[in-house]
Amino acid sequence: MLSKKRSVRSAKHPRLLIIDSFPAGYPSATGKLKSLFIEDWPDENILQICVDLKTDSLAVVQGKGLPRLKITATQDVAGLIQQCQEFAPDAIYFRPNEYEMIFAIADSLIAEINCPLIIHMMDDWPERLRIAEPEKYQKIDPVLRKLINAAVVCLSISEKMSAIYTKRYACKWSVLANGVDIDDYPLTRTEEDEKGKGDQDFIIRYSGGLADDMTFQSVVDVAQAVSALRPEYRVRLDIHTMKWYLSKAGFVNDLDGVTVTELVPDDAYNYSLMSADALLVAYNFDPDTIRYTGLSMANKLPECLASATPVLVYGPSSIASIDYLLRAACTKTVTARDPQLLRESIIYLLANPDYCDQLGLAGRAYASKHFNKSLRCTW
Repeated sequence: MLSKKRSVRSAKHPRLLIIDSFPAGYPSATGKLKSLFIEDWPDENILQICVDLKTDSLAVVQGKGLPRLKITATQDVAGLIQQCQEFAPDAIYFRPNEYEMIFAIADSLIAEINCPLIIHMMDDWPERLRIAEPEKYQKIDPVLRKLINAAVVCLSISEKMSAIYTKRYACKWSVLANGVDIDDYPLTRTEEDEKGKGDQDFIIRYSGGLADDMTFQSVVDVAQAVSALRPEYRVRLDIHTMKWYLSKAGFVNDLDGVTVTELVPDDAYNYSLMSADALLVAYNFDPDTIRYTGLSMANKLPECLASATPVLVYGPSSIASIDYLLRAACTKTVTARDPQLLRESIIYLLANPDYCDQLGLAGRAYASKHFNKSLRCTW
């Protein structure tokens, strides 16, 4: 992917300058995804420019940001540019977004540093911006197109996004999305895992954000469906979300069998997927969500499928993730906002453990074939 005109100090791990509002190592979907892309990189070959949300200023992260993310805020833009020049990157990875501060510094850095540029888009924020804030869109769109034209590689998050963006921006887009190592999710269960399981609630687990223009309303729909099924059915919904969404947890106050807690630590994440009875992938049905996420692929999807836990999918088929899973035929999928249909789908999972086992194994096999990390997550 790097320019053939410029030699690099390491063909496998070039010095990479990452520009994104959220750095690798940040507890967000894009933060975790970037961590996966650069997990084998030596720290000294990574420099990240991001936004410090606490001070609303630009910030620097030395290295990959793991295991502990240390963000150093700065108001010295000139000094920041000089630091990046001294780092002397072999390539720049930029994830454009509507955050004007990070967009402006990216434009400046790319103009000052002569090295190959990699663009990576993960949501269709330009289309959302065009509708919601047309004046801001008119300012950002020409700069975005200039940077896209200057890039040696343009990356998307899904085949659908690549197809749309190839037409919209008149250049080739390739897919780079999340992947999984199937061995991280062993099928063996201990006796303690299985002990007394038949006497426990059927646990549906959701791990992810609760953004209004992505998932919130559909997660609420599932929570209401679960609550309506109790106490006739022993079912529970566990919602694990980022700490900045916990303020929205009040919707569960009147819902029996629904809890909202912070995301589990990274080293407990795989087990949280494997120990559930079903996992939830959800997207809202409203036009704003479809406009913003319609071309995206859920980052958690490979992990959910690899866990061999059956996946309940709830959202419109016009969203790329939902359409993809419909065609994959390895999940229990509800594509209509119909409370009765949603409840019936949950009851079906409760009443058919053999089906759940088969569905989980089918998802695992699909992830092994189509989301293998060694095949998908390469630069």
